[in-house]
Amino acid sequence: QDQSVSGWRFFIQDIKTHSGRHRHQGGLAIHVIEGTGWTTVDGVRHDWEAGDLILLPIKPKGVEHQHFNANPGSPCKWLAMIYTHFYEALCCQHEQKEVSPDFGHA
Repeated sequence: QDQSVSGWRFFIQDIKTHSGRHRHQGGLAIHVIEGTGWTTVDGVRHDWEAGDLILLPIKPKGVEHQHFNANPGSPCKWLAMIYTHFYEALCCQHEQKEVSPDFGHA
């Protein structure tokens, strides 16, 4: 697959209410494009707003986290940046703890 930046994966997420709560080894960066909210990281709340950079730490047993829109109904978007070499070296482990209400179920 052709990519403009080799070794990186990028995606934009619009958080309508909140993301699902999940755990993985971390090591990714999130740039807040629009809106305000907070992220809980291992139970600790960290507030953010447009222009902020969220860095999830790399931890041996993973980092449990969840993202929240402070103003549901208003746009809240961020760009996630994942260095795939880190992600692959850390075994790509991902454990879903709670699903987001924004995603339907079949």
